[in-house]
Amino acid sequence: MQVAYTLYDSKLNGEADIFFDHYSPVKIISSVVDGGELRPVEERVCRFCGKRTPAATFKNEAHIIPHQLGNESLVSDFECDSCNKIFGKYEAQLANFLGINRTLNKVKGKKGYPTFDAPGNEVKASVKDILGLEDVVEIEVGKNLSVNMETGEHKLSFRQPGYRPISVFKALAHIGFCMMNNDDLLGYRRCIEELMLSHKKDVKCVGHPIFNVAFAALPRKHDTFAILYRRIQPGLFPLHALHVFTGDTMIQLAMPFQKNDTENYSSEFGALYLPPGHFDGDHAEDVNIPWRVRDMSGADTMQEASGLGFTINPERLKNLVVIDPATGELKDIPFDPTQIAKIVISKEDQRINYPNEPGKTEDGAEDVS
Repeated sequence: MQVAYTLYDSKLNGEADIFFDHYSPVKIISSVVDGGELRPVEERVCRFCGKRTPAATFKNEAHIIPHQLGNESLVSDFECDSCNKIFGKYEAQLANFLGINRTLNKVKGKKGYPTFDAPGNEVKASVKDILGLEDVVEIEVGKNLSVNMETGEHKLSFRQPGYRPISVFKALAHIGFCMMNNDDLLGYRRCIEELMLSHKKDVKCVGHPIFNVAFAALPRKHDTFAILYRRIQPGLFPLHALHVFTGDTMIQLAMPFQKNDTENYSSEFGALYLPPGHFDGDHAEDVNIPWRVRDMSGADTMQEASGLGFTINPERLKNLVVIDPATGELKDIPFDPTQIAKIVISKEDQRINYPNEPGKTEDGAEDVS
């Protein structure tokens, strides 16, 4: 299988060549492509616990890519309800880990666009229609926004919901196990039984480098899709690697504890990371996109400080004016950044429709009489 992959930073072509010298894609799945016809319930076998009807039930929709990553239609016929319940708990931890990013990227879940509530009601973000602007992100900032009028820097600080790192890893690894062919899956049978379907050995995994996951924030947004790679030549690298693209995020991880891999685990054994890029076919302007490798082996719940930052030209800040949100009329009030209550993020081509703007009828339509 061949893929056309373009790096954001052409200076890293050498690193990409090393990755593709060792790995080849074996399967690609997308949240916007239907997975095809499912087998009848009476013929289904769970690839995780091995049970079949009637020992197992298959009533729930089992998503190959989690709902929390924007997948609405790609479901499987090989995951029983009991295993689906286990993986659903991991996916809830994944949602907490992704936090406000799911809202900013407008990644739909089971109940539509997710609302983000920071612990303690510090910050709230949601997707809504406001003043004629459709599907905008509204962020209630409380007292957590700081503005530097001299530099134009805006910093919004808040806390992320708590999450268990190893559960986040399992939610991502689940995608790879769903994509894997049956023969390769056999090599991970012990991992599935003792790690994916149980918490008993989580604490023994703490600090193991196989649970390192690389994240990169991309300048382009993608529909959610995943690529499973298989090693094509011997080396001190895991047999399978998984890449997941969702919104503006690229995620890379190695599939853990393949039976032959574990025999080679040593200080020299480790994952290969593919430099950030895209599959759109055109060439982007060279830009350095660093990735952050995180240890996702922790078994304890973590709660982290987080935030958003952006910069506005300070000269524009000095010329900001206050507008009446009902009429759109300018008010003779100096701009005070400490009074900012909300931030609204919309597309550049959208126009605010003030309900009581002069020249509008009572229903907000333009008066053309």
